[in-house]
Amino acid sequence: MADGTVSCEEFGRNVSEFLQVSSLLKDGWELRDAEALALRGCPYLVKRNVLRAPHIADAGSTKGLRESAQPEETGTDAAPRNREEEEDCPEDGDEDVDSRTPDGQAAVGVCRFDYHIVYNHSFSVPTLYFSACHEDGKILSLDEVWRSVPSHYQKRLQSERWTFITQQEHPILGRPFYSLHPCHTADLMKAVLNAASQTATSHRNYLVTWLSSVGPVVGLSLPLRYAKLCEKT
Repeated sequence: MADGTVSCEEFGRNVSEFLQVSSLLKDGWELRDAEALALRGCPYLVKRNVLRAPHIADAGSTKGLRESAQPEETGTDAAPRNREEEEDCPEDGDEDVDSRTPDGQAAVGVCRFDYHIVYNHSFSVPTLYFSACHEDGKILSLDEVWRSVPSHYQKRLQSERWTFITQQEHPILGRPFYSLHPCHTADLMKAVLNAASQTATSHRNYLVTWLSSVGPVVGLSLPLRYAKLCEKT
């Protein structure tokens, strides 16, 4: 990891630690082990139905940014759902998307985000893919996605806004997804991990460190307990 990359094997161990913490916190992350990906030895992670009100209409505003994870249906009576259908944004009437925020206040322009973490063998780093749609199922445009990025990140990424967030085919599902391009991940993580090595921390989880660094750009934040629990693993 000194060069900012992570092996597939180490990524798999990171995923196991990550899921233990997610289960304890009921944070909604799931392991997907698609046959096509399992052949290459790496699972991938999914967090679905994250509802956010990013106030897209106001290009520079992040006021009222909220999120809440909608839990999956559980119990023996729940009908199984097709995996292909799960990954798509809902059509009208397909899913009851809660338009209220956790504190009970009505949210304006609530959008649904699904996040996927997939290991990229070419760059030897994880890649964050995500889909985003309005309540009526209409997919957010790339410009709308960019306008949902918190303003302080927009200022820092302005010169590379169309290369940092891109739209490309999901490597497993074969459908268009937005992603945070992995070309700069190794450089970022090299700097982050080198700084972390100066502390007394005995264990670092690359996945947690990376996601804590890039996730907030697209509204995905990790509770602090992820870092603390992973350090004790």
